[in-house]
Amino acid sequence: MFTSNAPRGASAIATVAALALGTTLLAPLGLEQSAAADTFVGGYILQTSPKPNYIYNGSYGAFVTSQLVNNGEPHTVMTIDLYGLLTSAGYNALLSISITDAGNNQYLGSPGADIDLFSFQGMNPDVAISYGYTGPNAIHSAESSATLGSRIGSLDTISGDQDYNCLHFVSLGKLGALNASFLAPASGSGGSGGGSGGGSGPDETHGGGGSGGGDPAWSNYVLVQPGLKLVISEAGSSEGYLINISAMTVPAPGALGLFGGLLLRGGHRRRRPSAG
Repeated sequence: MFTSNAPRGASAIATVAALALGTTLLAPLGLEQSAAADTFVGGYILQTSPKPNYIYNGSYGAFVTSQLVNNGEPHTVMTIDLYGLLTSAGYNALLSISITDAGNNQYLGSPGADIDLFSFQGMNPDVAISYGYTGPNAIHSAESSATLGSRIGSLDTISGDQDYNCLHFVSLGKLGALNASFLAPASGSGGSGGGSGGGSGPDETHGGGGSGGGDPAWSNYVLVQPGLKLVISEAGSSEGYLINISAMTVPAPGALGLFGGLLLRGGHRRRRPSAG
């Protein structure tokens, strides 16, 4: 589905190269079992003029909105309703999100799409987020999850200058991708509630750890809840990006234990009383 809130006569976007969709078997973390995950394109976004107009190309336009934010000067901020998008696609767990330069931007004297805002709303504070970059930008390729997390924490919708001396944007480069993956305490284990600051998850760059109950097992996905959203901005008005999502469907909390109990009970047959 192609949707646009741009004025009539807006130039058509260049054809975006199709991305291969597939199924990946993800290794377990902690005590969690591995599960099959699907990777799919959540859509192509091109922010246009006048702000906050945009062009969206994909199947989930009903879950994409924009607003005008004035941070010294007006900027377009996009909001992706991840809960609505994922549940409409038949998933209830989010493993990762990648923002990928579409490959049809300007690259002479420009690094392609710059991510100038990237944050999550409605995310459980116990969730640890790890960041990574793949692509032609040597600066970001050499940066750790913590350094990328520092950049992302400084994003403010304002265009940057040079990525070696500005920490408030991420330059994707041609077909480059910024990836966010998640670790969450497995349901029913670990502490209760989350604190502020650094938690106990491996390579954690966000969220707090639980208190009491011992170290939790970590699952490599987030169960989506109403209110979970991605907020993103590319401060320019002519560079597009793709939102790639890795998601899966997992049993509801307690379903596995119930299933196990049924199996155990299934092994015991009631004796019929003998006659006489």
